Amino acid sequence: MAKLKGHNAADIKNRNLSVIIRTIKKAEMISRTELADETGLSNPAVGNLVAELVQLGLVREMGSVNQPVGRSRVLLTLNDESVQVIGIEIARNGVYGVLADMKGTPIATSEKSFAPGSTSDIVLGALYEVIGETFTSTKQRKAPLIGIGIGTPGPVNVEKGKVFEPPNFPGLQNVSLKHIIEERYHAPCYLNDDARTSALGEAWFGAGQDVSSLVFISLGEGIGSGVIFDHHLYEGTHDIAGQIGHFTVEPKGRRCDCGNIGCLETLASIPAIAWRARTSGVVDACDVSDGTVVLRLVDAYHSGEPGARKLFDETLDYIVTAVVSAINSYDPEMVVLGGRLVRTYPEMVDIVRRRVVARCYYHIANDLRIVASQLGPKTSALGAIVLLLQRLLYEPVATLEAAVRW
Repeated sequence: MAKLKGHNAADIKNRNLSVIIRTIKKAEMISRTELADETGLSNPAVGNLVAELVQLGLVREMGSVNQPVGRSRVLLTLNDESVQVIGIEIARNGVYGVLADMKGTPIATSEKSFAPGSTSDIVLGALYEVIGETFTSTKQRKAPLIGIGIGTPGPVNVEKGKVFEPPNFPGLQNVSLKHIIEERYHAPCYLNDDARTSALGEAWFGAGQDVSSLVFISLGEGIGSGVIFDHHLYEGTHDIAGQIGHFTVEPKGRRCDCGNIGCLETLASIPAIAWRARTSGVVDACDVSDGTVVLRLVDAYHSGEPGARKLFDETLDYIVTAVVSAINSYDPEMVVLGGRLVRTYPEMVDIVRRRVVARCYYHIANDLRIVASQLGPKTSALGAIVLLLQRLLYEPVATLEAAVRW
């Protein structure tokens, strides 16, 4: 049983600093008087807390607004250029990195490819190159680097920063990635499942900026998902919450690498769709990639070829079944569909939305928001920077104390 902990004066101060900086972020621009009204803190307390955040460089004054009566209001906003953060996406065929500011604006990027199925030395070598290039770019700016965030194929142990055994990814098996990166670059490192970092990316910078809860589903080489509750990732007791790719959608289906039977990933991922298309003879696809098979299947679907329509409609129904289950499980404000399959066939978002609405509780049908990802193929890297930015908002002093400076 977890121990109950009290709060000393330092804890209370840090909590109030967090309240102030998060309130400023939400408002975008706000005065000290409005901060006091919004937070319930006294005017002197707000003044002292704001002064410390200004001294830390996280908050700046934006001029004043005249009022009919009394003194003009000085507006406060976050200083988006006050920090830097590196976000990394590890995929099964390469590594992508972005150096960004507090607002998520890219400053520099780097990308290295490798062949699917590559060994750990190749995968880690590409990772080191990407981090090294973005790390070099940080030295051209005065702002401190608050850390490196990584989105990687899971499963992962978030607390220990360890990647277990991602399916079809021999290059990153049982690797203590957090420890390796922190030892090599002397910078804080946090990592999570790539679908979860994608969910954070959409929540902070993409389709979900105006909601507090969402489910992000990535449909591609694998099927992953991330669940956001009250603006935070929900991870579960064993870091497996939101594994929508491993929802059972066909009880008599194939056994999945996870040990379950009939998982969505065994039927609706790009390799699974390609396998079904090949074995059924719907697509003549000898010696071409899975992605090419799916492209040909989509073309045949558009052309009205009966076999292609049947196979793809079945695939869409499997996806709909999982989305309905996710809605019934998590009751989110929004479902965001992303990944390579959605980019290949963007019309599927509208089809899934219509079929889900026809199968969900009638009283929520009009409130359901099922939308496409806004951030494209680099969503996970942008979301990975949020792993650090969240810590900055909740522990500003400690985060800056641990930052790399030049």
